[in-house]
Amino acid sequence: PFATRVARFVPVLDSSDVPPLPRMADFAELIVAAESSLGWAAGDFLLAYGKNRQEAGRVAIDNSVVARHQSRIGNWSGTATELMAALAARATSDEIKSASWPKSARALSSIVRRLVPLLERLGVEVEFERESKTRSRERLINLREVTVR
Repeated sequence: PFATRVARFVPVLDSSDVPPLPRMADFAELIVAAESSLGWAAGDFLLAYGKNRQEAGRVAIDNSVVARHQSRIGNWSGTATELMAALAARATSDEIKSASWPKSARALSSIVRRLVPLLERLGVEVEFERESKTRSRERLINLREVTVR
């Protein structure tokens, strides 16, 4: 039963050497401590978990019209309205008509904010800033391709 399995790995929990933890760190630490009692080799869980997260990120990028076309823009700086125009110039009419296409510059900005962790893993640094040199204080989005380590 479940309680018996838990009782086997709880003593190991404090002594387990866990590498840098992913999101849901408490859960990851618990499962790492339970690996041997579940019949898994040390490190199996974090390896599988990491692969799963990478694949989920790839799927999210593949399903994002914005992310797909960002890669064709390269280094870029401007307002969300300007980014929307730049993306639209590279998108098909079907993509623009799709439900996933942002309906406004504000929606695009929100999408880009949600994509930041995935874009960074792909080597795109995203920075949001306010342009202070002009009276309008426009909000800028900066996209810069960097080397992934």
